[in-house]
Amino acid sequence: MAEYYFNLPPIDKLTTYQQAALKPTVAIALAGGPGTGKSVVSLYRHIACNEQGRNCQLLTYTTTLALYLTACCVKQSTQAANKVATIYRWCLQSEIRDEIIVDEAQDVGAERYNILKSVCGNISYGADDAQSLYPNQGSTAIQLRLLFPNNQPFTLKKNFRNTKCILRLARNSFPNANISQDDIDSCISEGNKPVLFITDGNNAIQDQTIIKIIEGFVNEKSQNIALLCPWGSTVQYFYNMISQKYPECSYYYRRDGNDVGIKNISNLHITTFKSSKGLEFDTVIIPIFHKAFDIIPPQFQTDWKDFYVGVTRAKTNLYLISNTDIPQIRNFVEIENISNNNINSTRIISNDKPTNDLPF
Repeated sequence: MAEYYFNLPPIDKLTTYQQAALKPTVAIALAGGPGTGKSVVSLYRHIACNEQGRNCQLLTYTTTLALYLTACCVKQSTQAANKVATIYRWCLQSEIRDEIIVDEAQDVGAERYNILKSVCGNISYGADDAQSLYPNQGSTAIQLRLLFPNNQPFTLKKNFRNTKCILRLARNSFPNANISQDDIDSCISEGNKPVLFITDGNNAIQDQTIIKIIEGFVNEKSQNIALLCPWGSTVQYFYNMISQKYPECSYYYRRDGNDVGIKNISNLHITTFKSSKGLEFDTVIIPIFHKAFDIIPPQFQTDWKDFYVGVTRAKTNLYLISNTDIPQIRNFVEIENISNNNINSTRIISNDKPTNDLPF
């Protein structure tokens, strides 16, 4: 099994507006929805700063995204790659920097920003309120503007990741995400409708379906596949199941403040919605999708935003597995009612092949 296929777009493929945000003359405030290029712009700005002799640090919230950004960075600049970290670990031994860039800034609270301000007077960030998965400890767009009132705003609007079909599903599944028609029109390709598999709560059929989907893509070295889950316990369950056939698959989640699983990402990766933030995959599989429409008790620390993040990780193929039909999304998915009798004839693989769209 191959490693995760890292594909940072050439800098000259960025839009003129994105390239304007790379000039390290003033701190910036990047905004934009999934797939608009916030992480890529932050990464190239970080590389540019280090190449110009500025001591720049790139910080993000999750361990997985820090690994992803480091791997994307290393081919461009080893020096810059050595200055990518998670914000919570870096703040334990913070050092003076000329510039700090915070990716996924909505997940970080004021306490950490005060630490950053004590070691750096030039802090840039990228954020999206709709992807705020830690509301009790993060920062809203308004709070970030109050913390950094002099940052120059850049709002990125073009979606380089998702197909129109995937974003239509996201809009109708998660109306509070406020996805506009302009957002959908900005997508590069139409794509195929996501597929909704209905299992009637049969876990054996669910697991067989997941393996069948993986079989269709896993041998393509440039194909990144993710199975995304709401909770660490579900990650562990699916890793135990999938690794019996694909022992080199990777998995990651946090439990009681500790990392669980392999931190290096393979091209078949199993993780939580929270740990997938900032990443993208050609093919995304989301089991127990019916939970996206349930009222989940607060102690589970999961709501519609987690599922929204999961859906918008998909570039080309999106497979949803549900115990039941979901009437509100029927017009935006291909529905497959599966059973032991028809699973082998189930249409799994999309006609779309991975494109060369910029991986934002």
